[in-house]
Amino acid sequence: MTRHRLPLPPPPLQLLLLLACALVAADPPTQVLTHGDLSITVALPDHEHGHYQGKRFDHGGIVTDATWHGHTFLGLLKPPHNPTAHDGAAGTPEEFNIELPPGFAAAADGESFLKIGVGALTRPDRKSYKFSVSYPVAQWATWQVETADDHVTCRHEEAAGAYAVKGSKTIRLLPDGDGFTIERELTSTGTAELPVEHYNHTMVIIDGKPIDDGYTLTYPAPVTVTHKLLKADGPVVGFTIPLQKGSVWTQVKGLPDDATAASVIIAKDGVALTLSGDTAPAKVVIYAEKTAICPEVFTAFTLAPGESKRWSQTYRFSAATVRP
Repeated sequence: MTRHRLPLPPPPLQLLLLLACALVAADPPTQVLTHGDLSITVALPDHEHGHYQGKRFDHGGIVTDATWHGHTFLGLLKPPHNPTAHDGAAGTPEEFNIELPPGFAAAADGESFLKIGVGALTRPDRKSYKFSVSYPVAQWATWQVETADDHVTCRHEEAAGAYAVKGSKTIRLLPDGDGFTIERELTSTGTAELPVEHYNHTMVIIDGKPIDDGYTLTYPAPVTVTHKLLKADGPVVGFTIPLQKGSVWTQVKGLPDDATAASVIIAKDGVALTLSGDTAPAKVVIYAEKTAICPEVFTAFTLAPGESKRWSQTYRFSAATVRP
């Protein structure tokens, strides 16, 4: 007796759609800006498909990579990339109020607090705030993006209770093609005074080379650091050994009490990245793992209802001119 196989029924339409979505996932939205030998990639805000979808960093305008004369300067602190992780961003992610966001302390369980650049998040219990916790989202920030040949501007609004903000971040290429600026503006649109602490995590790794004693950080004045894996020689801070496991964290002491303290030159193998700011920092920190150095400059201020603040940071690439 001959056996015949019956044809299989076609898969349901829903299954086909799911397979298509899995095979063709949406790419993170980005904008590439170029000027001569300079190229930077700016990740645009999108809490569903963006390069960064976590609850810690500002979602708007993250420079994920920068190339100048064939050298690369930015990277990912925690590979492999996980866009929903609290630290799952490359390059220049920024954070507001890392220790205590506005409204968190007074929020009852289930009430919202403000995480600037992210939105209104929900306090689930009476535990202290931790930047690494993925708090439930009550309302994502709303974003508008404007692009041009030499800049990208991301505008945002978010509110939680008595705290509300309108803000913008513009990533702008320098006219000489050797770097870019990040220009920020923040306006308090709520009814309560708004405490703000801001810093850029800036994950620096030059040409993909792990952090070792060939990297130096040069400040505008002689400084002191306290971590055993770091050494200060006047204004120059270096690593005593290559970093393998764990992390390095230290405050940088001895800097002047003005905007020049927001400057640092990170150099390795003949090239350098100079960071500078236009605002006197509240504190200056070095954080590092083997994957990146993060020269963090903190700015702190309070905005009355209706008050605004502008500040900026400049990234400039060059041949290294500091001693090794």
